[in-house]
Amino acid sequence: MRASERLSSWRQREASRSQQQEAFCFHATKGGDMRRYVLMLLVFVFGATTGCAAVNPEQQRASDQARCAGYGYQPGTDQFANCMMKVDMRRQDQADAQAQNDADMKARSIRRNGDTRFPVCSASMMDANLDTTNNAWYGPNCREK
Repeated sequence: MRASERLSSWRQREASRSQQQEAFCFHATKGGDMRRYVLMLLVFVFGATTGCAAVNPEQQRASDQARCAGYGYQPGTDQFANCMMKVDMRRQDQADAQAQNDADMKARSIRRNGDTRFPVCSASMMDANLDTTNNAWYGPNCREK
């Protein structure tokens, strides 16, 4: 094989390698664009859902006032004030009951430690919560460790 043939063969290999690299870069760029679109979609969905879930105190108060006015009570009357207090007390009772249920579930998971009949709680379980004090997961049908 002569030097010119080797040089020609080398140039063909280099050209082929260059085309493969360009194809790879194009493919990676397309994948990067797709990842960017998916990431933007996730950020949008997350932002939209968290914006709907958060209710500030002013919105809550306006909702409570509308509820009591819907019952026929006039703002500024004792009946309206009683209605507002009852709505607030019901909300507080529900929050207290939820906190107690959460504490009971955490205690139950801790009592089950070492009991192999129950799986170890993990983030993949739908009803599991994170105990930040012990840095462990707990849930209704699992054990903490």
